Order: sequence, then C-alpha cells, then structure tokens
Amino acid sequence: MEKAKKKLAACNHCGGALAIDGDFQKCLMCGREAGHQCDLCMHQPVEKETKRKSTAKK
Repeated sequence: MEKAKKKLAACNHCGGALAIDGDFQKCLMCGREAGHQCDLCMHQPVEKETKRKSTAKK
C-alpha cells in the first residue's frame, strides 16, 4: 500500500512546521505567522514564471 505524500506547510523564516493557533497559522519554532516575509527569511516562496508561446508565424 502506498501512502500519498503531502507537502507540509513550512515557515518562510526558519523552515519550521506551522500550527493553527486560534485564527492564525504560526510557526512552532519562531512564532511568526504563516505569511511572514522579510529580508532575513531563508525559505521565501518561489514564484513560478509563466512562459508564453508565440503562435504567430513570422
């Protein structure tokens, strides 16, 4: 039997696990909120670049 792999949510700042604390998701290691971003964050989310294919013939 194979188990489905789930991507666990991780803190942008330290990479720690996130837990629900009332109305917010906070990191268990550093206490920052899930959407926190600063210059010192080690694990900033990577934005996917979209490439457009040119369909017009030259």
